[in-house]
Amino acid sequence: MNKRKLVVLHLLFWLLLFIKNSFVELTGSGLSFITNPPSGWRLHLIISISYFFIPVVIFYWSLFAADKVINTRFNLPVKIVFSVLILIIPVLARAIVEFGFLKPFIGYDNYKINTNFSWSYFIANALFYYWDIILFGIAYSIFMHWRKAETQRQKLAALHKTTELEFLRSQLNPHFLFNSINDIYSLVLKKNDEAAEALLQLSGILRYALYESNHSEVSLEKELSYIRNYLDLQKTGYDGNFFSVITITGEIQNRTIAPMLLLPFIENSCKHGITNDQAFPIKISLDVLDSYFQFRLANNIGDAQKDAAGGIGLGNIKKRLMLIYPGKHELIVTNDQTTFTITLRIDK
Repeated sequence: MNKRKLVVLHLLFWLLLFIKNSFVELTGSGLSFITNPPSGWRLHLIISISYFFIPVVIFYWSLFAADKVINTRFNLPVKIVFSVLILIIPVLARAIVEFGFLKPFIGYDNYKINTNFSWSYFIANALFYYWDIILFGIAYSIFMHWRKAETQRQKLAALHKTTELEFLRSQLNPHFLFNSINDIYSLVLKKNDEAAEALLQLSGILRYALYESNHSEVSLEKELSYIRNYLDLQKTGYDGNFFSVITITGEIQNRTIAPMLLLPFIENSCKHGITNDQAFPIKISLDVLDSYFQFRLANNIGDAQKDAAGGIGLGNIKKRLMLIYPGKHELIVTNDQTTFTITLRIDK
């Protein structure tokens, strides 16, 4: 809640309290009216306004003093002083209103018929009459401290999440670039005429990786187009001896996903799976439903890793999923030594 709305709520609260107190005073249902009834509604209104300022002062002073007591920046003597002042201000505020204004200027004495009046009685009566306002001010101060700490915690958590996501993205792009350049380098060594086309494909892929990855979400349709381009680049690198199948069920329009979320799965299959056997292609399927979509990838496992250098892989994708879709995703990875399967479900 912003400061303007908070100020409006405070003003509305005090306005309603003033209307209620004035109604009590003007209708004669207040204790002061019964014990010492003044004459004239204007006098009633002046008295109501005067007494109205007492709880206002007490509340905001209690709020201010409690803030100093709670605040860790202040030492114990300062906290003790403000704790005592929380009890002194209600008595002082009432004394100023009743004996500093109403009695000398209006001629209104709230204790005229009380022959047993004493300052000890006055102090006890003031604390007893306004104890709820004091506690309300203290409670409100504690709530504001908790709210401020919670807001700060959420900001730090969001900053941590953003920082970690940026770190993971900074790992992902160079890793992808490293693998792609290696593939094109192989084409150049073979003096393959498709090297130029592969560079053009890489340019389009990098444009997506550099610009779209800065957004929190992209269209699922665009992400799939990016994956197809990547697979085409792989196919070029293997002289066409690269086989993959993509199956889509459901409508992918108007559905979004975090950018470059699925690519590490594809890269993992291209690096470690059998990709040159037409009978066992990399199988990619996407089932899109109203409440969720499910991505599934399966490939046969090769006898040895194609890239001993390793990569970002599943560790990166698991961290990103936990940060972007907490409690809204399910990732299942299975390896039966023959087939490697990944099933990812993301709720809408």
